[in-house]
Amino acid sequence: MQVAQDGGRVIRCVGGTHDRFRGFFAETGGRLEEIVSLARVRERLAIAPSPPISGDVQEQAAALVRNRAAEGDSNLRAAEAERRKAESATLMEEGRQLLLKATLIELAMDRHRELWDEPSVLEFSEDAVGRLRKKGYPYAPLLKQVGTEGLQPSPADAYFIRIQEDSREALLRRMASIETRMKELVAELERRRQSPPQVQSQGEPPGVQVSVSVYA
Repeated sequence: MQVAQDGGRVIRCVGGTHDRFRGFFAETGGRLEEIVSLARVRERLAIAPSPPISGDVQEQAAALVRNRAAEGDSNLRAAEAERRKAESATLMEEGRQLLLKATLIELAMDRHRELWDEPSVLEFSEDAVGRLRKKGYPYAPLLKQVGTEGLQPSPADAYFIRIQEDSREALLRRMASIETRMKELVAELERRRQSPPQVQSQGEPPGVQVSVSVYA
Protein backbone atom coordinates (compact mmCIF):
# COMPACT_ATOMS: atom_id res chain seq x y z
CA MET A 1 0.00 0.00 0.00
CA GLN A 2 1.54 3.27 -1.10
CA VAL A 3 0.44 6.89 -0.96
CA ALA A 4 -1.19 7.89 -4.23
CA GLN A 5 0.35 10.74 -6.15
CA ASP A 6 -2.80 11.07 -8.20
CA GLY A 7 -6.18 9.39 -7.80
CA GLY A 8 -6.19 6.67 -5.17
CA ARG A 9 -8.72 4.14 -3.96
CA VAL A 10 -8.54 4.18 -0.13
CA ILE A 11 -8.54 7.03 2.41
CA ARG A 12 -6.72 6.51 5.71
CA CYS A 13 -7.47 8.95 8.55
CA VAL A 14 -5.59 9.02 11.86
CA GLY A 15 -6.19 11.28 14.88
CA GLY A 16 -6.65 11.63 18.61
CA THR A 17 -4.24 11.22 21.50
CA HIS A 18 -1.28 9.09 20.40
CA ASP A 19 -3.14 8.51 17.10
CA ARG A 20 -5.48 6.12 18.90
CA PHE A 21 -8.31 6.55 16.38
CA ARG A 22 -8.07 5.62 12.75
CA GLY A 23 -10.25 4.50 9.91
CA PHE A 24 -10.14 3.41 6.29
CA PHE A 25 -12.65 4.72 3.76
CA ALA A 26 -13.50 4.66 0.08
CA GLU A 27 -15.78 6.58 -2.23
CA THR A 28 -18.69 4.61 -3.66
CA GLY A 29 -21.10 6.36 -5.96
CA GLY A 30 -19.96 9.74 -4.71
CA ARG A 31 -20.62 8.77 -1.10
CA LEU A 32 -18.33 7.90 1.80
CA GLU A 33 -17.96 4.20 2.56
CA GLU A 34 -16.10 2.99 5.65
CA ILE A 35 -13.92 -0.10 5.21
CA VAL A 36 -14.05 -2.13 8.41
CA SER A 37 -11.50 -4.89 7.77
CA LEU A 38 -7.96 -5.16 6.43
CA ALA A 39 -9.14 -7.77 3.92
CA ARG A 40 -11.61 -5.26 2.46
CA VAL A 41 -8.83 -2.66 2.27
CA ARG A 42 -6.74 -5.10 0.21
CA GLU A 43 -9.72 -5.88 -2.03
CA ARG A 44 -10.34 -2.20 -2.61
CA LEU A 45 -6.70 -1.56 -3.49
CA ALA A 46 -6.78 -4.48 -5.94
CA ILE A 47 -9.59 -3.11 -8.11
CA ALA A 48 -8.95 -1.23 -11.31
CA PRO A 49 -8.00 2.45 -11.06
CA SER A 50 -10.94 4.69 -10.28
CA PRO A 51 -11.50 8.43 -10.48
CA PRO A 52 -9.72 10.48 -7.79
CA ILE A 53 -11.50 10.55 -4.45
CA SER A 54 -13.19 13.92 -4.12
CA GLY A 55 -12.11 16.47 -1.56
CA ASP A 56 -15.62 16.48 -0.06
CA VAL A 57 -15.46 12.74 0.64
CA GLN A 58 -11.99 13.09 2.12
CA GLU A 59 -13.27 15.82 4.44
CA GLN A 60 -16.24 13.66 5.44
CA ALA A 61 -13.87 10.86 6.37
CA ALA A 62 -11.65 13.25 8.34
CA ALA A 63 -14.68 14.71 10.15
CA LEU A 64 -15.92 11.26 11.11
CA VAL A 65 -12.57 10.26 12.62
CA ARG A 66 -12.18 13.71 14.20
CA ASN A 67 -15.52 13.35 16.01
CA ARG A 68 -14.68 9.83 17.18
CA ALA A 69 -11.29 10.98 18.40
CA ALA A 70 -12.75 14.01 20.18
CA GLU A 71 -15.29 11.84 21.98
CA GLY A 72 -12.69 9.21 22.80
CA ASP A 73 -10.20 11.78 24.10
CA SER A 74 -12.93 13.41 26.18
CA ASN A 75 -13.82 10.05 27.71
CA LEU A 76 -10.14 9.40 28.34
CA ARG A 77 -9.75 12.73 30.15
CA ALA A 78 -12.88 12.10 32.18
CA ALA A 79 -11.62 8.66 33.21
CA GLU A 80 -8.25 10.16 34.14
CA ALA A 81 -10.00 12.84 36.21
CA GLU A 82 -12.00 10.18 38.06
CA ARG A 83 -8.85 8.16 38.68
CA ARG A 84 -7.03 11.18 40.06
CA LYS A 85 -10.06 12.06 42.19
CA ALA A 86 -10.10 8.56 43.69
CA GLU A 87 -6.35 8.73 44.32
CA SER A 88 -6.70 12.11 46.02
CA ALA A 89 -9.53 10.80 48.20
CA THR A 90 -7.31 7.89 49.24
CA LEU A 91 -4.45 10.26 50.10
CA MET A 92 -6.77 12.52 52.08
CA GLU A 93 -8.13 9.61 54.06
CA GLU A 94 -4.58 8.49 54.78
CA GLY A 95 -3.86 12.01 56.03
CA ARG A 96 -6.91 11.92 58.29
CA GLN A 97 -5.82 8.62 59.78
CA LEU A 98 -2.32 9.98 60.38
CA LEU A 99 -3.81 12.97 62.19
CA LEU A 100 -5.88 10.61 64.30
CA LYS A 101 -2.80 8.56 65.17
CA ALA A 102 -0.86 11.72 66.01
CA THR A 103 -3.68 12.76 68.34
CA LEU A 104 -3.64 9.38 70.05
CA ILE A 105 0.12 9.71 70.52
CA GLU A 106 -0.42 13.15 72.06
CA LEU A 107 -3.02 11.65 74.38
CA ALA A 108 -0.65 8.85 75.34
CA MET A 109 2.09 11.38 76.12
CA ASP A 110 -0.46 13.40 78.08
CA ARG A 111 -1.02 10.37 80.28
CA HIS A 112 2.71 10.25 80.91
CA ARG A 113 2.51 13.83 82.16
CA GLU A 114 -0.32 12.87 84.50
CA LEU A 115 1.99 10.39 86.17
CA TRP A 116 4.05 13.40 87.25
CA ASP A 117 0.97 15.15 88.64
CA GLU A 118 0.76 17.50 85.69
CA PRO A 119 -2.84 18.30 84.76
CA SER A 120 -4.16 16.76 81.55
CA VAL A 121 -4.93 19.24 78.79
CA LEU A 122 -6.37 16.85 76.23
CA GLU A 123 -9.49 14.77 76.01
CA PHE A 124 -10.79 12.24 73.53
CA SER A 125 -12.64 14.58 71.19
CA GLU A 126 -12.54 16.04 67.71
CA ASP A 127 -11.13 19.21 69.29
CA ALA A 128 -8.05 17.23 70.32
CA VAL A 129 -7.36 16.56 66.66
CA GLY A 130 -7.80 20.24 65.83
CA ARG A 131 -5.30 21.21 68.53
CA LEU A 132 -2.57 19.65 66.40
CA ARG A 133 -2.77 22.84 64.34
CA LYS A 134 -0.76 24.57 67.05
CA LYS A 135 2.19 22.31 66.23
CA GLY A 136 2.57 24.07 62.87
CA TYR A 137 3.99 22.28 59.85
CA PRO A 138 3.06 19.69 58.66
CA TYR A 139 0.01 19.39 60.94
CA ALA A 140 -1.60 22.75 60.16
CA PRO A 141 -1.50 22.49 56.34
CA LEU A 142 -2.65 18.87 56.44
CA LEU A 143 -5.56 19.79 58.71
CA LYS A 144 -6.47 22.57 56.29
CA GLN A 145 -6.56 20.14 53.40
CA VAL A 146 -8.37 17.18 54.99
CA GLY A 147 -10.35 18.65 57.91
CA THR A 148 -11.32 17.02 61.19
CA GLU A 149 -14.99 16.20 60.67
CA GLY A 150 -15.72 12.71 61.94
CA LEU A 151 -12.27 12.21 63.44
CA GLN A 152 -13.05 11.06 66.96
CA PRO A 153 -10.16 9.59 68.98
CA SER A 154 -11.18 6.84 71.37
CA PRO A 155 -9.45 5.19 74.36
CA ALA A 156 -10.71 1.90 72.90
CA ASP A 157 -8.84 2.47 69.64
CA ALA A 158 -6.57 -0.52 68.96
CA TYR A 159 -3.69 1.81 68.10
CA PHE A 160 -4.03 3.70 71.39
CA ILE A 161 -4.20 0.48 73.38
CA ARG A 162 -1.02 -0.66 71.65
CA ILE A 163 0.97 2.52 72.33
CA GLN A 164 -0.24 3.71 75.74
CA GLU A 165 2.47 1.74 77.55
CA ASP A 166 5.23 3.02 75.25
CA SER A 167 7.92 5.21 76.75
CA ARG A 168 7.95 8.90 75.91
CA GLU A 169 10.98 8.32 73.67
CA ALA A 170 9.17 5.58 71.78
CA LEU A 171 6.13 7.82 71.36
CA LEU A 172 8.30 10.63 70.02
CA ARG A 173 9.82 8.24 67.48
CA ARG A 174 6.34 7.23 66.35
CA MET A 175 5.39 10.89 65.98
CA ALA A 176 8.53 11.63 63.96
CA SER A 177 7.69 8.80 61.56
CA ILE A 178 4.15 10.09 61.16
CA GLU A 179 5.43 13.62 60.55
CA THR A 180 7.66 12.37 57.73
CA ARG A 181 4.71 10.81 55.93
CA MET A 182 2.55 13.88 56.63
CA LYS A 183 5.10 16.10 54.86
CA GLU A 184 4.96 13.84 51.81
CA LEU A 185 1.17 13.95 51.80
CA VAL A 186 1.02 17.73 52.15
CA ALA A 187 3.37 18.13 49.18
CA GLU A 188 1.48 15.61 47.03
CA LEU A 189 -1.97 17.03 47.83
CA GLU A 190 -0.74 20.55 47.11
CA ARG A 191 0.76 19.42 43.80
CA ARG A 192 -2.54 17.85 42.83
CA ARG A 193 -4.44 20.97 43.87
CA GLN A 194 -2.27 23.16 41.65
CA SER A 195 -2.45 20.86 38.62
CA PRO A 196 -6.02 19.56 38.35
CA PRO A 197 -6.84 17.35 35.35
CA GLN A 198 -8.26 19.18 32.36
CA VAL A 199 -11.74 18.08 31.35
CA GLN A 200 -13.19 19.40 28.12
CA SER A 201 -16.35 21.39 28.77
CA GLN A 202 -19.63 20.71 26.97
CA GLY A 203 -19.98 22.59 23.73
CA GLU A 204 -16.25 23.12 23.35
CA PRO A 205 -15.23 22.38 19.75
CA PRO A 206 -12.96 19.34 19.43
CA GLY A 207 -9.35 20.39 18.94
CA VAL A 208 -8.30 17.12 17.32
CA GLN A 209 -5.85 17.01 14.45
CA VAL A 210 -6.52 14.34 11.82
CA SER A 211 -4.07 13.33 9.14
CA VAL A 212 -5.53 12.15 5.82
CA SER A 213 -3.71 9.94 3.34
CA VAL A 214 -5.01 8.50 0.07
CA TYR A 215 -3.57 5.16 -1.05
CA ALA A 216 -3.46 3.58 -4.50
